[in-house]
Amino acid sequence: TDLKVYNPIDKNISFGLFMTFEKYWASLPRGGRGQFAASIGYNREHLQRVACGKVKCSAELALKIEKATYGAVKRQEAALILSGRPVSYTHLRAHET
Repeated sequence: TDLKVYNPIDKNISFGLFMTFEKYWASLPRGGRGQFAASIGYNREHLQRVACGKVKCSAELALKIEKATYGAVKRQEAALILSGRPVSYTHLRAHET
């Protein structure tokens, strides 16, 4: 499915498929990773470890990633791929409140 993605870091609109957080993270321009991390309240080093699979992605972080990427990285995919185990949609929704 194609999706318009607004990148708040470089203010561009791109068209493409949903992507993993690892791919999104790698696509950010120089300095963009720190800005992205700050925009969701995490430090760049932690998100780097998450993107590389060295640290598990919490449900709260998965939700923040989905919101910050305007849906380009889906919370269910982030929670599943980055943690290595499925996380229920209900569990992820609970972090919205």
